[in-house]
Amino acid sequence: MADTGVLRVVFGDQLSRKIAALRELDRERDSVLLMEVREESEAVPSHRQRNALFLAAMRHFSAALAARKVKVEHVRLDDPANTQSFDGEVACAVERLKPERIVVTWPGEWRVLEMVRGWESAWACRSKFWKTTASSLRARISPPGPRERRLCGWSSSIARCAAATGC
Repeated sequence: MADTGVLRVVFGDQLSRKIAALRELDRERDSVLLMEVREESEAVPSHRQRNALFLAAMRHFSAALAARKVKVEHVRLDDPANTQSFDGEVACAVERLKPERIVVTWPGEWRVLEMVRGWESAWACRSKFWKTTASSLRARISPPGPRERRLCGWSSSIARCAAATGC
């Protein structure tokens, strides 16, 4: 018997509560998996500040979900048990949570899509894989509005992540 209803995988460029993978979320049974992995930050050349922004955004999104009483499995970059790859972290989550199925929004990058397609066959006997699509695959990150002119959590979190990555 499954411990978790659905394992909902959300990638760093899909940070939105409206993402397809979070539709019909059952807060009692489902878990959301967020992964900060070195493999992803090294797959495509990018500036450390960009990486720090993604880490900060993921941490804020994780906290926002948790505040809404959603079960979040957030694997942080500096976690000693982090396998540093999407494949490794999904495998660990499947082993630990034993979900009925995995739900993932269609990735916007071919390399990640091929990786996700491999998950379907890797756990075919243990879980049903359900792919969904969404109208928007990009995170919507906007600066604070007129009512939020104070130094927000985003700024301090970005600064901490930048310091941790050596920016």
